[in-house]
Amino acid sequence: MKICYFGAYDRAYARNFVLRRGLELNHVQVIECHIPVKTKLWKRYPCLLQQFMRIPHVFDAILVAETNQYVMPLAKMLSVLTGKPLIFDIFFSLYDAYVKDRKSVTETSVKAKIFRALDLISGRLADHVLADTRQHLEYYHTEFQIPRECMSVIYVGYDDTIFFPTTFPDSFRNDSGFLVTFIGTFIPLHGIEYILHAAKQLEHDQVIRFEFVGKGQTYQEMRTLADGLNLGNCVFHGATDLENLPRYIAKSDLCLGIFGNTEKTTRVIPNKVFHALAMKKPIITGDTPAIREVFRDHDHLLLCPVANATALANTILRVKQDESLRMKIAENGHQLVAANFLPLVLGQQLKQLIQSLL
Repeated sequence: MKICYFGAYDRAYARNFVLRRGLELNHVQVIECHIPVKTKLWKRYPCLLQQFMRIPHVFDAILVAETNQYVMPLAKMLSVLTGKPLIFDIFFSLYDAYVKDRKSVTETSVKAKIFRALDLISGRLADHVLADTRQHLEYYHTEFQIPRECMSVIYVGYDDTIFFPTTFPDSFRNDSGFLVTFIGTFIPLHGIEYILHAAKQLEHDQVIRFEFVGKGQTYQEMRTLADGLNLGNCVFHGATDLENLPRYIAKSDLCLGIFGNTEKTTRVIPNKVFHALAMKKPIITGDTPAIREVFRDHDHLLLCPVANATALANTILRVKQDESLRMKIAENGHQLVAANFLPLVLGQQLKQLIQSLL
């Protein structure tokens, strides 16, 4: 089997890297029709057409990479011309992400209407749509009228060449306290403000320390909040390369997921959950319908109510005091993700799906 992997995307981004590697591990040849994700919108069609003319046209299907709503009309045209099925990894709704969740675009703006139209059109142009959770699948069905039978769930998973149980020298930690780590791009669904308020409630325990790795939309706002709370138990490291993330996870005693008070929070299982458990680290994350699709509370990880700093602080304190609980959820969670969410496993699921469309 040969697949044309199509679109403007970051090759290293977890979602499309896992899918491409998973297909290759299952003996599917991936022919990339790729342009950089930062390519300007008006250049994408001519650049992709130029790339398409250069690649061999002997493939079985076209798979459009995550969040490429803008180029779906072009992909549909090429699908019709080649007679090959078109699969779209929608991954997330532009309207939901930028209008509802991040609120960087106002609901009444022209841009918001364009985002919604792109979501509607792109989903319907595809012969089949990939979602990353069942919650997202139901959202696409309800909001964009994509038939359920035309969608499948392929979970995010993780890159097992980077994330696996390992240790680093103790000198990398700089202290012997209890280290709680958050890694993310500082978007509203992360709910970092609740982590900071939880840190304030725990500042009486001088052993517990917090580290924040990453940068994004709310970064400066969260730094200002941390300064306003006069937090002496928090350190912000800023953005780092993907290859460095395992070092931060490996030195941590506990990792944190997402806790935001947004609708999108309820529909996602973030990369950071898979990454922590892949490295056999305990993690706390918000109790949402999406996370319960895969994980069990107090078995694979710990769940607490979203948007609740006190509940989060209490859960962190409990994990810190109960080493056997930490070891249990880290081991069970690791076994679960290693058995079900490796690229090899997810690639096999995707390959079988593509075969059903041929």
